[in-house]
Amino acid sequence: WVDDIDEFAPRLSVNDGQTVVDVQVREGATILDLRGGIKPAEFGDIEKQDVLRCLGLYDCTDTDYHAFVVLIVGP
Repeated sequence: WVDDIDEFAPRLSVNDGQTVVDVQVREGATILDLRGGIKPAEFGDIEKQDVLRCLGLYDCTDTDYHAFVVLIVGP
């Protein structure tokens, strides 16, 4: 779930219950809202406590996760 949002970066702090991951949503990333169907979404549609599935890669330092696909799957 989303703990924090930096709208200017765009960056998310995502918590899976054990680990907090800093997710950088890449420019041009595909963002879809899967709650109640499949709808195109934008970074600004993501809210705190949303449940996400992010697809991407860690950078070389293994500190930042770069998401190319973000799926909003729950409130």
